[in-house]
Amino acid sequence: MGFDLPCGCHNATYKQDITIIRTRARLIWTLFGLLFFFSLPYFAPVVITQILENIWVTAIAVMGLYLLTGLAGQISLGQAGFMGIGAYTTAIFADYFGLSFLFCIPLSGLMAGTMGIIFGLSSFKIKGFYIAIATLASQIILTWLFAHLEITQGAWGYAVSYPTIFGHEIGRGWPIYTFCLVVLLIMTYFAKNIARTKTGRAFVAIRDNDLAAKVQGINIFVYKLIAFFLCSFFAGVAGSVFAYRLGMVTPEQFMLMQSVWFLGMLIVGGMHSLAGVYLGTAFIIIFERMIKIIGPTLQNILPSAMGGSYIAALSLIVFAAIIIIFLIYEPRGLAHRWETIKSIYRIRPFPY
Repeated sequence: MGFDLPCGCHNATYKQDITIIRTRARLIWTLFGLLFFFSLPYFAPVVITQILENIWVTAIAVMGLYLLTGLAGQISLGQAGFMGIGAYTTAIFADYFGLSFLFCIPLSGLMAGTMGIIFGLSSFKIKGFYIAIATLASQIILTWLFAHLEITQGAWGYAVSYPTIFGHEIGRGWPIYTFCLVVLLIMTYFAKNIARTKTGRAFVAIRDNDLAAKVQGINIFVYKLIAFFLCSFFAGVAGSVFAYRLGMVTPEQFMLMQSVWFLGMLIVGGMHSLAGVYLGTAFIIIFERMIKIIGPTLQNILPSAMGGSYIAALSLIVFAAIIIIFLIYEPRGLAHRWETIKSIYRIRPFPY
């Protein structure tokens, strides 16, 4: 059990062991956090809510990588492509058939999940680095299709109307912010429970030692396909919410570099923790925003050394440096550091 629970709190039954909120203090903090974030648009600047909306949507896509990479030990460099499938599915079905977001969001996830299974079939014969190359191929193929298919309207992009509920439009501001946050909470609950089921335990067994998992009777190929399906499903849901939030879908929004950013967020946050999804996503997005803010200042200070092209590449350079630093000095990510900080008060009154 270690320092996972506060001092004096222990597990006597299996029901207690799987309970997410165990203490009154944790319940209070959870309710306070939900109240704070749901009411934030009423008193925070618009730029803050826009950054948080970006974090909520991106975290859903990174959550899929948590299931695939963090739990099942597979790797994907095509998450942005599957996110694009979800976005275009929502745009097409909302436009052609006038479907509500209640149908478009799960349908987008299923469409992306189905494509994830197709590209995940290669995991039966290959693994490790070769899986990464196979998913890289899926990213290239999907990006090309987005730009050239007539149904996606090519490079012109596809306009998406805001979702409606009971005849009321979920427009900019508090409505769309709440919409993104609610979908994130639902998907977080879904991912948390997957990790605690038989499927989640099978993922961990395959990640740790696939040969031992096979000896124990785990169908490795089937569970790998399930992992790819779930990863792509989360990406599809993220793409659907992304399309509703921005109101426009273009191929440039789902390029290879975006998939690399998603994987970097998972590395920074911590691959094996759901909390790492939130921490890594928030850290990278906020840091990227800070670079864009200080970029013009650096250009004024060093006009000869910081030209326009250098400013554009500055965020990529800093991103690469952050990944290297975390891989060397904090390979378990921000989630492990957060657990270390929490252990300071959890083991009281025994600080040793």
